[in-house]
Amino acid sequence: MDIVGIILIIFFSLNSFPVSETEAAMLVALQAQVELGDYATSSVGEFPDYCHVSSHCLPTRIAASVSHEAVARHHQSLVSTHPAQAKQAVLNLLRSWPLHKAAIFDVTVCSLTVTLA
Repeated sequence: MDIVGIILIIFFSLNSFPVSETEAAMLVALQAQVELGDYATSSVGEFPDYCHVSSHCLPTRIAASVSHEAVARHHQSLVSTHPAQAKQAVLNLLRSWPLHKAAIFDVTVCSLTVTLA
C-alpha cells in the first residue's frame, strides 16, 4: 500500500471521515479479505473474528455498531479476491467519498458580547 493509502486509513481510523454503516461493513470486509483471506465459517457456523479487524480500521464508535452479518455478506462476495485487489478497493472506496481531500478542522465557538451605544 502506498503512503497515500496509509494516511487515508489513519485519518479514517481517527474518525476524520463520516461513514455510513454500509460503507463501514464494506471496509471491514475488504480488510478481512486482506488479513483473513476467503470467507470461512467455523464448525459451529459462527462468523470469523471481525471485531479484531474492525478495531484497527474503524473508529471505536463505528466499530462497535457494525453488523457482523453485513460484514460477512460483503466478505462472502469477495471470495477469490487477491489481497492487493482488496487493498485497492479500500483506497477506491475512501477516494470516492465527497469529503476526500477536504480539510477538516475542529472549531470552537466562543461567545462574544458586543454592546452598541
